[in-house]
This record gives sequence, structure tokens and C-alpha cells, in this order.
Amino acid sequence: MQAPESGKSIMRVLIVLAIGQIIGWGTVGLLAVVGGQIAAELHMDLSAVFAGSSIFYVLMGLCAPILAKPFIRFGARRVMIAGTLIGAPGFVVLSLAHGPLLFFAAWVLLGASGSATLATAAYIMLNETAGRGARRGIGAMMLVTGWPAASSGRPRRCCRTLWAGVERVWSMPVCCCW
Repeated sequence: MQAPESGKSIMRVLIVLAIGQIIGWGTVGLLAVVGGQIAAELHMDLSAVFAGSSIFYVLMGLCAPILAKPFIRFGARRVMIAGTLIGAPGFVVLSLAHGPLLFFAAWVLLGASGSATLATAAYIMLNETAGRGARRGIGAMMLVTGWPAASSGRPRRCCRTLWAGVERVWSMPVCCCW
């Protein structure tokens, strides 16, 4: 583990992570906003559409123990970069879905990505950056990211593709540059 950084550096990392978490949780939370429209578009039952969220959370839970060693060996930054590389294609697959097969495959990718990029990964990054001072940063990030990011309310494929772009444009370069 590196030596803790200065307060200014910690604040920069905290802001970047908080924005990334808002984008990440906002994008995977889109089913709560547009689930009915997606069900109609994909000709699926609404309960089947909401199973996508369940798949997401189950995969996040299953992947978490697997990622413990990579977090230790490579650090949060590299694991988060890898997670972003899985997440953006997950949104592309979601945008290409015309039925249950690709729809559920997308949520598998998003769940694996979420385990490497959301919540715990950000807390690990803060701990690597701030050491014992991470507690305050984690608390601040929980407060800032506790409110949901807004969704466009339109389930069109272009909107889901846009989220893939946001994931790639914001999260990937940010993880690589700090």
C-alpha cells in the first residue's frame, strides 16, 4: 500500500470517485425508472425485466470474493479499470437486446463489472489513497452518492448506448489518469 496522500489529493480522488459512483449506480438503476417501457419494447413480462437487477446483484456478490486477491495484488485503480472494460460492453449488449437472451447476458456483464467498480471498489480506492483518513472520505462519498442519478426516462437503444459511452468516456480515462 502507498503512503497516504495529501488532503488536496484525497479530495480530488473523492470527487472523481463520487461522480463515477453516481454515474455507475444511476446507469444500473435504470430499470426502476424505465422497466415498464423496456418490458414492452422487448416483449417481456415486467417481472422478467426486473430479474435483470437481481442478476446484477447476485453476480456482484459472486464476483466480490474472486476480486479480493486482484484488489490486493493490483490495487483498486487497476481492478476498476478492468471493471470498466467489462461494464461498457455490458451496456452495448443491453442496447442490442431484442429479447431475454441478450438482456440477461448484459446484466451478467454489468454485475461482474459492478463488483469491480461500484461501492466496495471505491472504498478500497479511498483506503489506498487516504489510509486511516479514508473513514471520513468513505462517509462523505456515501452521503454524496446516496441519492439516485436521474435517468432520461426513455428506454430507446440510443439512450442505453449513450450510457455505455458515459461509462467509457468518464470512468475509464479517470481511472487511468489519477
